[in-house]
Amino acid sequence: MCSSAGFFNFRERTSNLESCRTDQIPRQIKVIFNPAAGVAEESPGQLMEVISQLQSGGHSPEVYMVGPDCDLSLVVQDALKRGIHMFVVCGGDGTVESVAGALVNTTATLGIVPTGTRNNVALSLGIPEDISAAARLLHQNKPVKIDVGEVVCCGNSRIFLETCSIGLLSALFPA
Repeated sequence: MCSSAGFFNFRERTSNLESCRTDQIPRQIKVIFNPAAGVAEESPGQLMEVISQLQSGGHSPEVYMVGPDCDLSLVVQDALKRGIHMFVVCGGDGTVESVAGALVNTTATLGIVPTGTRNNVALSLGIPEDISAAARLLHQNKPVKIDVGEVVCCGNSRIFLETCSIGLLSALFPA
């Protein structure tokens, strides 16, 4: 999987950070925006900034607004079937992990614009908290592979990027 300040590529699981680069960012980009992440009142301006940055780079963003109880894996699968292989997630850690989990074992690339409350995944990858600065990174196109973890229990599996917990801790901080 590749990651950098901005882009993540889920081509394979790997145990080391390794630079990878594609020649150019795809023109068609699926933007998955969670308006409930972070400060809801700031969402319209954040979305417009991301769209503006992508359009200024000659890209055609297709926006999906995350709603309650939506299955982001279905959104991702639909976009992949239509030939979209670049995804930009605007949200917090939960939104990022949901989309990332759906992209594992694909050739798709993921960019992150942190608009959540804590944004631990983005911060650990060196992505700035400033929306404009993070959106500008999307033009640099310097993906780096990152590790993912997978928990399998009782026939169910879940991909995680940062932390995994069971027991009391998971009861205190539900996903």
